Parts: sequence; structure tokens; C-alpha cells
Amino acid sequence: MNKIEYNAMKKVAKAQLGADDAESLKYFADKVEKQSRIYKWMSIFLGILAIPLCLIFVGVPLLIAAICCYVFVYKKAVKKAQMFREFVDNDPEFVDNDPELAAS
Repeated sequence: MNKIEYNAMKKVAKAQLGADDAESLKYFADKVEKQSRIYKWMSIFLGILAIPLCLIFVGVPLLIAAICCYVFVYKKAVKKAQMFREFVDNDPEFVDNDPELAAS
């Protein structure tokens, strides 16, 4: 994640939640991470469904879709949320205002 993506996510958080401090931005990152769990469970379900269907070659595309959904959707969203949280921790706009973050 670069600074442009961070600013875009910060604008989305402000638009959706009215987030203007570090705590509410971290809440937004947690919310994104929880929403991405839907894709995790969907890909696990597709994978389990695809394994027996692979015997008749119908499940091969489903298995590939499940793996792609897990890797490219779930893992990417979780990684973005974690990086956003790190950017919030290191943002000088919020470090100056929060004495707890300034001490660490």
C-alpha cells in the first residue's frame, strides 16, 4: 500500500463512518478485515464442494475459483487492512494528537 491508497481508504472511512481520529480508522480496518472473512468462508465452501466434483471434471474450475478467491480476494483484503492499520499508527497527523501513540 502506498500513500495514495492510504489517503483513498482514509477518505472512504471518513465518508462511511465519519472517521476523523486514529481509533475510528482502526475500527474501519477491523471492519474491512471482518467483511473479508465472507470471502474466506465462501472459498472454503467452494473448495469442499469442488473436491468430489473433480472426479467428474466439473469441479476443476470450481476448485481453481476457490483457490483464486482465497488468495486474490481474502488474503489481499486482509493484507490491505493490516497495512492501513500500520499507516494509521505511523501517520504524524494522529501521532501528535494521541499521547498513547506518541509515547510508543
